[in-house]
Amino acid sequence: DFYSAEEKAICSIAVGMGIAMLYFYVVSLFGVASLLMTAVFFTAPLILGRASLLTLIAYTKKRLIIAVPVRRSWPQERRTLIFVLIALFGILLFMNNASPGHIDGDSLHTYYNIPKRIAETGHIVVFPYFPLNNASLASSYLYLPLMQLGESYIQFINVVLFLLLVASIYIVTKQYFDERSAYYAALIFLTVDLLMFLAVSVESEYMLMFLVFWSIILLKKSVEQKKYRWSVLSGLCMGFAIAVKYNALIAFVGCAIVLLISIISGTTSRRIMGKVLFFFCSGVILALIPWSVRSIILFGSPLYPFMPWGTLLSHGGEA
Repeated sequence: DFYSAEEKAICSIAVGMGIAMLYFYVVSLFGVASLLMTAVFFTAPLILGRASLLTLIAYTKKRLIIAVPVRRSWPQERRTLIFVLIALFGILLFMNNASPGHIDGDSLHTYYNIPKRIAETGHIVVFPYFPLNNASLASSYLYLPLMQLGESYIQFINVVLFLLLVASIYIVTKQYFDERSAYYAALIFLTVDLLMFLAVSVESEYMLMFLVFWSIILLKKSVEQKKYRWSVLSGLCMGFAIAVKYNALIAFVGCAIVLLISIISGTTSRRIMGKVLFFFCSGVILALIPWSVRSIILFGSPLYPFMPWGTLLSHGGEA
């Protein structure tokens, strides 16, 4: 069903991120967030998949070994050079983020402070003077296990997501066009100056982009292959993206409008597109339910601090 092993691997990472956020949200909700529960999360897949563990190790070893031919063509040399430059850039970002002093502003009082408080207390903390900190902010629960290991580790997550985004753009563009177009697409993406700032922060924009990107790719795959499990996975990725940051609602509405236009215009089978839309929306709702139910119970709105009558600004100017 996947066009390449690389596409399958990166897509699995996107879905796995959502599952990890949900797991650590649940243990935080029940007040049992601890290193033990983190160990359970990482150990359980090894136990459940122990039959395939040796195969996985062999496959990983095979993927890490790079065979270099004695005589290489110019395209191969160019490809190797590009990969080396990207790897070098990633190493430099890691080294840069290893030094203190990058976390301030929103990164400090929201994206750093929330998982830190959860790691200290073992449960979700309500912030009375910062309503925006009481939003779903699902990225906090992906940061939580890193915060438990050491506060500086969360500075590396955007570096990883940055490299995954570049790889995703390259792989998907090559899949639908050609290798040259893939290089240009990755290069154009790298020209966005804000990306460098985000790569050395702990804000959640990279996570948002990564989840939305793969949600759209999975939705397209669902339409092409007429397999509705892709629609559900697409909806889950979009729902987790909305839980990370409400800006993803714009992408959700955009996808839903495109599907509705296809149904109304009849350019493709209305029955197929109707099912794609249904399963996509079901996946979004399923992913959002854990955060929305708590938000409704505590604050009266599924997208707190956004209320039915507008944004809640009554708890202090910092909001």
